[in-house]
Amino acid sequence: VHGAEVDDIQFLRALITRLVSTHDVDPARVYLLGISNGALMAYRAACDMGSELAAVAAFISPMTDLQQEDCPMGPAMPVFILAGNEDKFQGYYGAAGRLGVGRLVSVPDTFRFFRERNRCSGLHTEELPDRDPRDGTTISLFRAQGCARGAEVVFYRVNGGGHRWPTLAPVDANPHPTFGRTN
Repeated sequence: VHGAEVDDIQFLRALITRLVSTHDVDPARVYLLGISNGALMAYRAACDMGSELAAVAAFISPMTDLQQEDCPMGPAMPVFILAGNEDKFQGYYGAAGRLGVGRLVSVPDTFRFFRERNRCSGLHTEELPDRDPRDGTTISLFRAQGCARGAEVVFYRVNGGGHRWPTLAPVDANPHPTFGRTN
């Protein structure tokens, strides 16, 4: 607050400790999900809190180059990534200087980074059925295989999707002027 340094990882650790001690929370089943800038926090937590989280999920954002440089090789961490390949807001293909803390690398490079970090040996890809052809999107699934400790890295690419959260609700077939299409 007002220029004070904040340690987000220590905050998350303190929050988890409190929830485990005050609620019926299994410390072996703590998951972290982040959307957009929150996805950047999820990537950081995957790097810094490896044995403290069961898995992380990052929606509609790649990592930054500085996050990749600062990510120690630690225990393999299951990671779920979902992003639209038409996301210009958070830079599916990367973006220089967008955040003031390095540059966004591409989402495929983020997926590749976690596959390498988790020492995955294979890759399975498939096209999922198009449940709503009117929304202008389809889904490609990329699943890393043979990862250390069984720590999967899964990436759902929303082909034609923008900076939007997927939904089961009916969607407008017209893309949002800033955030694009949703699946």
